[in-house]
Amino acid sequence: MKKIELLLLCGLINISLIAQSSNNQLFQSISGNLKDPSFFINTNYFHTNSLLFELHDSTSSNICLSDYSTGIDSFLTPVLLTNNNYQNINPVGIWVGDKKIVFFQTNSSGNWNIAYREYLNGTWGDAKVISDPTGNDISLSVIKYKIYYYYGNLPVGIVYQKNNSIYIFTKNDSVESNREVIQGSDSLKYSAPSAMYDDVYYSNEWNYPAIRITAIQTDNLQNERIIEKDISLSSNIDTTFIVDEGDVN
Repeated sequence: MKKIELLLLCGLINISLIAQSSNNQLFQSISGNLKDPSFFINTNYFHTNSLLFELHDSTSSNICLSDYSTGIDSFLTPVLLTNNNYQNINPVGIWVGDKKIVFFQTNSSGNWNIAYREYLNGTWGDAKVISDPTGNDISLSVIKYKIYYYYGNLPVGIVYQKNNSIYIFTKNDSVESNREVIQGSDSLKYSAPSAMYDDVYYSNEWNYPAIRITAIQTDNLQNERIIEKDISLSSNIDTTFIVDEGDVN
């Protein structure tokens, strides 16, 4: 019995090593250091999985994308979404319907700004910076979808931190919006935002679709707590409340 268990274990290890070797060959052939891999947020079961990662050398960092092929059970040759001597980092991607967008941070202006590239009709568009060059834009997070919102014509977008405040950027075809949604100050700072589409019950009625945004609030005594802000896309509802009355620490 022990021999059988040992043979099975050896077989599993061998299969694991073969799989790891096969899947790693592509990325081992790339010159540079690969960092921070992340999958697209994919809202369609039939979409191809896409992997984002950073390619670092001694002077720069660029964003790469590799699609997964189920036919050959492997990732395809990576595509460079940026190819310059700046630091391009923290890519996040979302695929909704025919909209496929990658957001990332770049220091091409001297500060940290957020840019995106959109894939449409088989072609990647040029990189476009969404924010002004002043200040630093960091901690970007894609607005996530609930299952029954997948097939609607909702904007895709991100939330991010700029200085001590939280901003939201949305894009619906050619219509773009970028605005501050949680205002911070030197004594009350907001960071680490996340967001998702959801229904919001406000003033005795349901409002949808709405965007729920959470962030960490830090006061001048370094006390931290989680706050939530709800924004309705249909009726301009704008409410803020505390999720956690105690400290996060």
